[in-house]
Amino acid sequence: MSELYPPQDLYALFEESFQARIHALEPDCSLANMANYQFGWAHGGGGKRVRPLLVLALAQAFGGEIRTAMPAAMAVETLHNATLVHDDIEDNGPLRHGVPALWKEYSTPLALNFGDYLYALSGIFLLETNWGLDNQARAYQFYQEAFLGVTRGQHLDLHGNPDSNRYLTMIRLKTGALFRLSFQLGFLASGRQFSNELKEIADAGMLLGISFQVQDDILGIWGDSEITGKSNRSDLLEQKLSLPVVYGLEKSPGFQKLWHEGIHDRALAEQAAQLLDDLGAETFCKEKAADCQAKAEQLLVKYIKKQDPLAQPFYTILEAILKRER
Repeated sequence: MSELYPPQDLYALFEESFQARIHALEPDCSLANMANYQFGWAHGGGGKRVRPLLVLALAQAFGGEIRTAMPAAMAVETLHNATLVHDDIEDNGPLRHGVPALWKEYSTPLALNFGDYLYALSGIFLLETNWGLDNQARAYQFYQEAFLGVTRGQHLDLHGNPDSNRYLTMIRLKTGALFRLSFQLGFLASGRQFSNELKEIADAGMLLGISFQVQDDILGIWGDSEITGKSNRSDLLEQKLSLPVVYGLEKSPGFQKLWHEGIHDRALAEQAAQLLDDLGAETFCKEKAADCQAKAEQLLVKYIKKQDPLAQPFYTILEAILKRER
């Protein structure tokens, strides 16, 4: 049996390996500084690393070796950050994880170029996997499909105010696609071959990605600021489109009027939140997230048994993701 890594060890191993690999690749001091900034190392630590941890934990759950899955985990995290760099520019988003976004810190041209750099680098990491020709070809196909999905999703995001169905399609393409890719690569890294089993595992990843984003949307309005470290009305103050907001725009002329006039201060944000409360927007979103989680678990338990010691880190990570408060 391969060595069993608990979640905290998987995180530490990924961070150490990823940081060393990034720094070894980049002799240019300026690019290295931008990498340190974007990946969080300049601020005292990395992010949650949800997607690479899912790659590693799923590979382990299926009996694979962590070292075999590591390049794929790096590819997913690098691709994810490339999309964030470009999204922040396209959305004119000034902050990312409580600090100035990369484009605000380094300028738009440098950030655009760095996003392109990360896209290229993610593809290089994927090519460093050594899974046999069939699995290598599948991995590349899945990677390109995810890349295309994220791009399509961002197009919808930039295309104006959607209804709730269109918004859910958008997050399925953006967040869902990268979760799906994480599950696909974790499966292939274990040495298993393409099958109906993989299709259902991938579908579970997609559903969990949607649930993850909806939870993020809930926390942006109703999260405990003591836990999240930011205002619990931050998404309203920044007028960020989210599922509760889209629901409010569909259901309430009063909320629609307030939103389009602009939410300029805390008092207006509280008024908007009250309108959403009156509509039952939080309950609607929680039910949507719970439904996606339940459907995903029905698929996962067919192939990954919770009592299997190798699967326990995977389910621990999932529980932390699905019950997070920040």
